Amino acid sequence: MDSPDLTELLRKMQRGDDGAQDAVYSAMHGELRRIGAALMAHERPDHTLQPTALISQAFVEHLRAISCEIRDRRHFLAIAAGAMRRVLIDHARKHKTAKRTPPVPAKEFLEGRAEASANFLIDFDRAVSELETLHPKSFEVFQYRYYLQCTLAEVASICGTNITQVRQEYQFALAFLAHRLE
Repeated sequence: MDSPDLTELLRKMQRGDDGAQDAVYSAMHGELRRIGAALMAHERPDHTLQPTALISQAFVEHLRAISCEIRDRRHFLAIAAGAMRRVLIDHARKHKTAKRTPPVPAKEFLEGRAEASANFLIDFDRAVSELETLHPKSFEVFQYRYYLQCTLAEVASICGTNITQVRQEYQFALAFLAHRLE
């Protein structure tokens, strides 16, 4: 599906058109599933949500009520990644246990080499929200690189900047998050 058709479907979805929502879900399912799987990779192996359920819950609970205008496919995917993150954090809060688990090294988590406890994910979400508030440009780059797994060149194109700036913003975001999580 070409971008103008998808953009129009996204706008119709925002206006409450259930048919458009179904069409968007079908057209974007592969990419949404890839993002969901990437987010789930940081979860514990016995997690009760699967990527498909994560996508569905994000659609039902968050994506129907998007208040900003969706500019294009990438913007929609960034919003969807944020919605999936909120679903995972809500899930972690509901299933948070009183027992303490061993701390996860932040750097290993950010590099995708460690699973995290519910407590850590809640702290991670708090740190990401703080990054969004204090350093919105770094957050935007982080969101595209970390959640959507865009290349440096793709992010530079989306953000209207150069690769060097994107690299610096991403490194800053990772350092900021690691500092907040240590």
